[in-house]
Amino acid sequence: MAMENFAQRSALEIRIKGLEQRIASLTSGSAYQKIINELKAANHTIQILHDEIAAAEKSHRNTIKKWMEVNEDVHNEKEKALKEKDARICRLEAQILQLKEELAVEKEAKKQALKEKYEAQVALQEEKEKMAGLLAKMNRNSKNSSLPSSTDPNHAKIVNTREKTGRKPGGQPGHEGHCREWQPATEPVIWIPPRKEFLDPTQFKPTGRLIKKQLVSAEMVIHVQEFETPEYRNLKTGQRVHAEFPGGLVNEVTYDGSVKALAYMLNNGCNVSVGLTSQFIREASNGALTLSGGIINSLNQQFSRLTEEERLEAFKSLASADVFHIDFTFGRCSGKTTTVAITCDDKGHVLYQAKEAKGDKGVKGTTAEFNQGTCVSDHEPALVKLGSKHQDCLHHCERYCQSSVENEPQLTWGKMMKAVIQETSHYRHSMELGEELDPSVVQRLREAFAEAIETGRREYEDTTPSHYFRDGYNLWKRMSENPEEYLLTLTDRNVPPDNDICERYARKYKRKCKQVMGFRSDRVHSEFCDGLSVMESLKNQDKNLLQSMTKIFNRTAVPFSVAD
Repeated sequence: MAMENFAQRSALEIRIKGLEQRIASLTSGSAYQKIINELKAANHTIQILHDEIAAAEKSHRNTIKKWMEVNEDVHNEKEKALKEKDARICRLEAQILQLKEELAVEKEAKKQALKEKYEAQVALQEEKEKMAGLLAKMNRNSKNSSLPSSTDPNHAKIVNTREKTGRKPGGQPGHEGHCREWQPATEPVIWIPPRKEFLDPTQFKPTGRLIKKQLVSAEMVIHVQEFETPEYRNLKTGQRVHAEFPGGLVNEVTYDGSVKALAYMLNNGCNVSVGLTSQFIREASNGALTLSGGIINSLNQQFSRLTEEERLEAFKSLASADVFHIDFTFGRCSGKTTTVAITCDDKGHVLYQAKEAKGDKGVKGTTAEFNQGTCVSDHEPALVKLGSKHQDCLHHCERYCQSSVENEPQLTWGKMMKAVIQETSHYRHSMELGEELDPSVVQRLREAFAEAIETGRREYEDTTPSHYFRDGYNLWKRMSENPEEYLLTLTDRNVPPDNDICERYARKYKRKCKQVMGFRSDRVHSEFCDGLSVMESLKNQDKNLLQSMTKIFNRTAVPFSVAD
């Protein structure tokens, strides 16, 4: 505390001493004079400074004036430049607007041109596809479609695909020849004596062998049985009566089954017209037999009535067959198209049934409607669903593959599938009776089939099928969805690979259609189909067709007459 007081007292003393010295200087006037001198010096300095400031202000004003002038010039130049830039910008904006309008017009024109180009390309592609479709239709024939070979406008020569063996044509050494059959002699043998020089024992020696040759001639021999009986008149009623003739003879001249069978076979089996049939029989009999057109036409109805039992038996056999074939063919009747359903099996049974149309209506009433075995046919919706299983005709598929090869050259699956089908058909047709399927061959063919299907899937994913030609794509689609319908023949030994047997039967009907051009009524058409069914079944039984038909016509006790 004492230290603090001491410090304060010392500070106060120092301050007091300073104030005393200041008072002393002020009292003496020296300080005042010093201040005056300092004031004058300061005023002088201030004056100098004022002058300097005035000069500086004047210089500053001059500088500002010059800066303003320069700034105004710069501003004017800037304004002028800005105006020029604004004017240029306006001009550029106007140009840009014009260019935008022109660009919009050009874009619209380009868009319209692209649209027209795309439409032209689409139309061109459409026309190309349409052209390809028309070419496919124009080039459609029996080799690349289901059309029969008879519809081909130009029947080209069938190429011989057999491999050349280098052997001469004809019978080979060691092969027993097929000679003409010897006939029993109906006249005494004519002896031809040897020439005189052959009788010289020094030159010739008999071998003990007789050389025989026959001259065969043919003529129609007519056997006629004539019956006579006296006639009586009833004196009470006036009725004329006589004894009954054997065999129910009614007409003055009655033809037995041999004459009827000959006329029927010529007209329906050999497809000879009614007039030419009558002419042939008349000339062959040396004018003895002259059958009228009415008699020949009536044979269809009679033969149909007499063969109901045979057709019923064939119907039962076909309805219970393990494997059956079915197909449709077309003809003309009463000026319109008519249909025939053909059902058959591999045992020789066949039925031709006249129908109004194909499809489900055509199947109704046929044996295929009731059979629950394996159906072999072409790929028609009404036929695929028949039976418990279905085998598609591979020959039809081969033709569709050929059509794909011709009309879709950018694809390869059709060629692959065609090779598989050909090998499958060749393998099945080359099998001996009783031979079983080879598992290794079956497996290889199945793998090749699957590979072709997979190739088709990849190719159709990359290449959209044409709208005007879809045969190849439709075939691939069916095969990929139901491959077993095409490979059933490799599973069941009894199932053939194709429907050729029905195709051959259809040709028999087609030949008659070519001859008659058109049937006159549905009844005549149906009766012809009935008779053709029986004739083909008799042929398959290796029976003498003419003799068998003669027996059929002789069944009736009362012969059918035109009046009936």
